[in-house]
Parts: sequence; structure tokens; C-alpha cells
Amino acid sequence: MLAVLAHKMLHTEENDSEYIYEINGQKLFQQVKSLKIPFHRWYNWLGDRFSQLQKVHQEETITKEQEMHRW
Repeated sequence: MLAVLAHKMLHTEENDSEYIYEINGQKLFQQVKSLKIPFHRWYNWLGDRFSQLQKVHQEETITKEQEMHRW
């Protein structure tokens, strides 16, 4: 949970962070365990996952903006 908090803080400082509120630390913990990722690799895995979530959020935002311009 501390690693998730650290990534949330980093992404809030560096980026448009609306997607941060959608991130569920407990679900990420379950995912990392189910993937059997060793503990010492969790932080990097979380960093990759946060970047993926940010990219998805940005793509959704662009799509919504494009749809609004059609009207």
C-alpha cells in the first residue's frame, strides 16, 4: 500500500492526475499477487501499471473531446 501511495504522489506531482482517483490499491495488490511477481519487483510493476492507466485515461479523454467537437 505504501508503494501505491508513493506512485500516486509521484503521478499527482508530474501529471494530470484525474485517473489517480480510479486506482484501487487493494485490486493492484491482488493482481501483483496473482501474477506471482516477487516482492522486490512490485514497485517497478506498479510504475508500469500506473503509466498504462495514465495512457488509457488520456486516450479516453481525447476520445471524449473528439466526440464533443462533433456536436
